[in-house]
Amino acid sequence: MDLRNYATILEQHLNYVQCEKFYRIMNELICGFLSKSQIYYIQLNIIRKWEIRKNSYKNFLVFLKYLLVQLQSKEHEDCIQWSQDGNSLVVISAELFEEKVMPCYFNSTKISTFYRQLSQYGFKVKQNEMRQKQFYHSNFQQGNLQFYNIYSQRRKKIQAQLDHNKCISEENKQLNNQLKVLQKQQLAIQAQLNIHTQIYMRFCNQMKYVFDVSIEIFQYLKQDEDCEEDYKKFFDSVISVFKGFNHDIAQNIFEELKHIGGPLSPQLSPLLFPYLRLN
Repeated sequence: MDLRNYATILEQHLNYVQCEKFYRIMNELICGFLSKSQIYYIQLNIIRKWEIRKNSYKNFLVFLKYLLVQLQSKEHEDCIQWSQDGNSLVVISAELFEEKVMPCYFNSTKISTFYRQLSQYGFKVKQNEMRQKQFYHSNFQQGNLQFYNIYSQRRKKIQAQLDHNKCISEENKQLNNQLKVLQKQQLAIQAQLNIHTQIYMRFCNQMKYVFDVSIEIFQYLKQDEDCEEDYKKFFDSVISVFKGFNHDIAQNIFEELKHIGGPLSPQLSPLLFPYLRLN
């Protein structure tokens, strides 16, 4: 049993309820399916993720606070400082920043971690003429710091991506459902076509016999002039049946039918039996 599936369900519920309802949701969703140790594991995992979400804004403010301290104090301007126009920050020396600043303020010793955090909060990076990394953000400028706007932009970007993914998922689900319906319809049409083909071929096999019998009847009726009208009606009815065939199939039955003039329209053709099943 995959515990991550249950964790995902719980996280979705925790977006809409307060933390005090946590245990009620746990009991409703998974009690009776998991052991106590498994439930405890999921509880710890969800609580940890909930705390991370709850403290994300706090962590963001702490990060920018330490960053601003370094920029304004000029204590470490040999490794990080404002640009000349004050619209961006410049990492003068990544090595010195890793060695002197990061262990004390950012709980890490890798400059890549610092870069990744800046990127997460929407900072763009470019290289200046001295090949130094320069980070800029429209709401993070010297003398004009709008921390909340930076955080809000990040949240909106993440939410927009989540909404986009959800929309794509719903569209894919609808397309899959439509595809299944079309596949079922295709199978039904194919089965109906197979039945029609069997009837068609069986009918073709009997046409030669019908033609031979009609010739015998014609010879018999021809001897009696009074029966000429009956003969004409009979033979016209036989011809109307033959007209249900297209030219190629009619010619395969016997050569004389190649100019029969068919086939008839589907509404008039005697060869359409779509719902008849053969034993």
